[in-house]
Amino acid sequence: MGAEPAGGAAPGALRRAGYHSGTRRLSFLKSRKLVAVVRALAEQRSGSAACLAAGVSDAELPAYASALDTLAQTGMITERSAP
Repeated sequence: MGAEPAGGAAPGALRRAGYHSGTRRLSFLKSRKLVAVVRALAEQRSGSAACLAAGVSDAELPAYASALDTLAQTGMITERSAP
């Protein structure tokens, strides 16, 4: 069970911004590593796997899990549907 961005991470200077096309909401991600985690969601099967792929340490994992939970609650990322 993974997740996918509902809009996407913006390129260029705004690469720390995520845009939700349905709600027209723009969210700024607080770190480059969180951007890497969100991008990794597209290729990984879970949030934990995305965190691992992005280099999140065991000590950092609770904070990143909380950040992903917040992004999910606001609709910025959604659960991926089964293929």
